[in-house]
Amino acid sequence: MLKTFEDKLIDWAGKISRSTVLNVIQHSFMQIFPFMMIGSIFALIAGLPIEAYTNMLAATGLDVLLQIPVQYTTEFISVYLVYAVAYNYCVEKGNKKNAVVNGLISLFAFMILVPYQVVGEGWEAVTSIPFTYTGAKGMFIALFVGFGVGALCTTAYKKKWTIKMPDSVPPFVANSFSSLIPAFIVAFLFLIIRFVFSFTPWGSVFNAFYTLLQKPLSVVTSGPWGVAIIETVSMTLWWLGIHGGAVTYQIKNILFAENRLGNLAAYAAGEQMTHAVTGLFLTPGVLPLIFMCFVVGRSQRTKSVTKVAAVPAIFGISEPINFGLPTVLNPLMAIPTIITYPLAVFYTYALNMAGLLPYCNGTQIRNCPYFILAFVQFGGFVGLFWWIVLFAICCAIYFPFVKALDKQYVKEEMGKETNDSLVGQNASNDTITITCAKPEKIVEAFDNKEVVGQKFAVINIEEHSVTVNFDSSNSSKEEVVKLLNKFMKEDSYFSGLMVQIK
Repeated sequence: MLKTFEDKLIDWAGKISRSTVLNVIQHSFMQIFPFMMIGSIFALIAGLPIEAYTNMLAATGLDVLLQIPVQYTTEFISVYLVYAVAYNYCVEKGNKKNAVVNGLISLFAFMILVPYQVVGEGWEAVTSIPFTYTGAKGMFIALFVGFGVGALCTTAYKKKWTIKMPDSVPPFVANSFSSLIPAFIVAFLFLIIRFVFSFTPWGSVFNAFYTLLQKPLSVVTSGPWGVAIIETVSMTLWWLGIHGGAVTYQIKNILFAENRLGNLAAYAAGEQMTHAVTGLFLTPGVLPLIFMCFVVGRSQRTKSVTKVAAVPAIFGISEPINFGLPTVLNPLMAIPTIITYPLAVFYTYALNMAGLLPYCNGTQIRNCPYFILAFVQFGGFVGLFWWIVLFAICCAIYFPFVKALDKQYVKEEMGKETNDSLVGQNASNDTITITCAKPEKIVEAFDNKEVVGQKFAVINIEEHSVTVNFDSSNSSKEEVVKLLNKFMKEDSYFSGLMVQIK
């Protein structure tokens, strides 16, 4: 029953990872990430809590100047997002030729919906668009508009609702004219939406969305439970050999974007941050696991794996230890693997509520060492100190489990006999090792089977890896590995697993 459940869960995760919606969101957020980084860096520069420094900025006017990059990144992020979503949707649907134009059309549609303000009268009247709706508060609307316009324009092109120009007309001119009809359809549709909402009690799409969804969203984003549940799901998937972050990261990113970017803007302006929960929390990652392996590890397997996994773990890359030790599908490691991240969420929140730890300022830096992030995000040395305390707590959680696992490996190594006949092969053969959470599936798919034009034979099976050999006289190992990687990515089952081939 458990085996069937795991297979169904892997299939489900594979379908999610191939979902058009999640792929578009993932690619879109990666494209706008440089703007988030720029906003984070300038917010840090402007918001350093040093009185002499902030007084200098105020006296020279640099405080106002440093706010400009923050305003046009974090407080303008929805404008970039709506373009990226429409662009990536068109690319995903095979409409790459018109993706740039469709992105611009989606930006146009978004601005139609944004309420504007008119200040003054006559010649002195000034029309302005408030940052209120172009920042994090507009991200959900930007997603809907981006997907909607992308789908509408792609449908229009497929149905040939376009102006066809003669073949002699240059392609860039023809593409512009072919977008006229979809653009007019979008313009009329979104004008009607704006007009209809002007007669509602909310006045605009933005106010309606946040009035109707603010209460259910606040249940998730105002306390630690929402983040803790997401992290529990993520780490459970990791234990099953599925990249949990790929499944849950974008959901968390969207849900907590307003809180995170709100704190970032307040921090840059020197104002009090109001959101205790931003989706970001103090965590030591897998570093406590690595440390405890070094401390209590006696087996050759534990020592060799942790030496290789230590440096990647510092930068948040956990695959080497997860698959090498392994923690994946390892009953001994299930409890610490799944509970450490959710516990870190509650520890961080408790410290915030007790006033012992400043709220997270919302900065995001990818693949940055966790202890540096603790310093940057949670108030400097206070955050770093509590990260060290949390590291020690997680080490205590991992200790009995790592010790029991290492004892098991020591016994296996003492009773293990080398059998060279299992790996004997002639000069024309070469070997490939495939690592994943389901080695039995590798055996089933590869043993004496022809895959990607090669016949494979299983010659060795470890706990989470399978070694196969093949005739290398016709194709090099590099070529076969490349073909296998493509096969694994496209296969409906294996694409849900984190498969490593070497």
